[in-house]
Amino acid sequence: MAIRSQRLKRFLKYQGWAVLCLVLVFLLALSLAPLAGRFLLLDWFRSQGIAAQLEHVSLSPGAGVFTLGGLSTRDGQGRKLDLDELKVNIAIAPLWKRQLIIESLSVKGLYLDVQRHDGRLRIGGIDPQAQADSTTPPQPQEDSNALAEWRVEIRNLELEHWALCALVNESGKDRSHLCAGFEGLKLEQGLQVLGLSPLQLKIPGVALSGWEVTDKLQDQGLLKFKELQFKDLQMGPDRLELQSFGLTGFGLLERSETAYLSAQFPFAGQLQSISLDRAAMNMGQSLTLGNLTLQRLQLAGHRDSSEALPALKAIEGLQQQLALWQDNTQSNTTAAEKTEAGDGDKEPGTLRLQLQSAQIGGASEVVWLDEGLEPAQQQRLGNIAIQVGSLDSEQAEMPTPVSLDTQINEAGRFFLQGELWPFKQQLNLVLEGGLEALDVLPFSPYVEQASGFQIERGQVASHSKIAVADNILDVKTNIKLSKFYLQAPPEKPVVNEAKQPQEESAAEDIPVGLALNLLRDSDDNIELELPIKGNVDAPDFSLRDLYATVARKALTTAVINYYTPYGLVDIAGAVVKSATKLRFDPLYFQAGSTRSDGSHNERLSQLASLLAAKPQISLSFCPELTAADALSVSGLASAPEKDWKLTEQQHQQLLELGRQRSVSIQRSLLDAGAGAGQLILCQPQLALNSSAKPNVAISL
Repeated sequence: MAIRSQRLKRFLKYQGWAVLCLVLVFLLALSLAPLAGRFLLLDWFRSQGIAAQLEHVSLSPGAGVFTLGGLSTRDGQGRKLDLDELKVNIAIAPLWKRQLIIESLSVKGLYLDVQRHDGRLRIGGIDPQAQADSTTPPQPQEDSNALAEWRVEIRNLELEHWALCALVNESGKDRSHLCAGFEGLKLEQGLQVLGLSPLQLKIPGVALSGWEVTDKLQDQGLLKFKELQFKDLQMGPDRLELQSFGLTGFGLLERSETAYLSAQFPFAGQLQSISLDRAAMNMGQSLTLGNLTLQRLQLAGHRDSSEALPALKAIEGLQQQLALWQDNTQSNTTAAEKTEAGDGDKEPGTLRLQLQSAQIGGASEVVWLDEGLEPAQQQRLGNIAIQVGSLDSEQAEMPTPVSLDTQINEAGRFFLQGELWPFKQQLNLVLEGGLEALDVLPFSPYVEQASGFQIERGQVASHSKIAVADNILDVKTNIKLSKFYLQAPPEKPVVNEAKQPQEESAAEDIPVGLALNLLRDSDDNIELELPIKGNVDAPDFSLRDLYATVARKALTTAVINYYTPYGLVDIAGAVVKSATKLRFDPLYFQAGSTRSDGSHNERLSQLASLLAAKPQISLSFCPELTAADALSVSGLASAPEKDWKLTEQQHQQLLELGRQRSVSIQRSLLDAGAGAGQLILCQPQLALNSSAKPNVAISL
């Protein structure tokens, strides 16, 4: 028994030493693992022709902490991958229970170059296609049931100072160079993986700050925002839900520092904030949004001195750069992949869109900066308030209420409200609105371009009823022009340039300037009605051209309707820019007498009313002596067949008769209250071969 006891003691002693040696070897292996990993990683980079530096790698098995810091790589063309620090802290004990709990994950200072060089894609200098070709055949996937047993949770995620640059270089020339990056990304209350097969995530909160996208070729900022936040985000294989979404400090298409008014408007579009209180999306089936609010929206349209639109050029350039990447993606897709993808394709369904409400407010504004005119012009829509009610793409017959209210420049106002049916196949809407107290002087350069006239001064107010039923437009607009005057632009010296003929009005239209003056009332106001109808789906439909045509017609129609009761009889000559071509019924007289034929009192009363209502117009009175007057003066019953000549005395007698007729009309109108400057008398005209009744012609 003593011998057996001694052997047992020696065995236990040797076994203890063996266990201790194994532990020491294990600890030595763990301590050498970071060095071995560092060596293998650097060796792999060298095998790819990439110069790499790695400052440190550390592993704390007991604490479950792995740290990698100071990784920097460069290939022969300068493509790089930089990583300041990667730190992972994993809870060890839960692994035995199939629970992967990442206490913290931190990635700081990541910079990655993605480049396509002559059709070959490289990520941080690494050719992924070559790596895929050299890898071993894929191993059978792990049983999905086994994956489902695992629970994964990230309790703290922190990403700082990430940047990614995408470059396309062909034949030694950079064709696209876009960079995107952010300052920080944090998870609030961590991340839970509710399932791995299929993947399901729950994220109580996400905060992303300092996002920027830059076009390095044009040295222009494309997009940036200060902070983006999600609350209660849940993601599944076919569904995404979130409780709230917020975005602050948003800017789109940065303007050049040398651009017109760039200090006041640094971006083509910017927002103080966007908020959405609910959202849910079923992939390929429906998108449901709650209340969407945009605060302090600012849009700056800009036309430079070359009459180009810089924002449009930037968008076109971005589209061209993105197309290069799309072409590359398509070229890297094999025919087999396309066939396989095509076999599984299903006819896509119609996405259902639902929105509870949307509004734009918070001192929103739209400005138009125009350097294409001299001097440069700035127009502004301020204090914009837009409301859109609920809509549902599957309820095409349900109207969506909308309203708009905005200030134009300093004192003008534009308002609109009504309903529209956005999901009907054809355009349908009913709107009502108008303008108030709009000072039109700032729009003079555009009026001059369109009509050749400058605006001297004036205000515009209007009220419109707009209806579109199945693409058929029906608009009724009442316009009031207050103290509205046009003037010819000053002549500019032109050297060695042929003078272009001015465009004349259509044959049936009165010239604009003349028509406006004819329509002024005693308060210096002009009122018009513009009825517009047309098919908005017609290929040649142009609302601008239609308004211009209708406006000319409306002016002519208004003149005719106003002046016809006063005896207007002829506007055929109105295409000539002279008011004297607008004629009224003449006043008739008995032959050889200053007495009327019986209709003077009523006609003179009408003309007196016209002159009182239109103090800016004047009337010309031109006596016409006919054959009946000549016979009366000559004492003849009928004119001789030939060789009939008046004596000098008879000739002077006829002229005096004509003057007396026009003076009698002048005296009657003065007694009725007409102004002396409104009555212009003409020299009498002899029309001895005319068989017409003796008269005094009246014209504007």
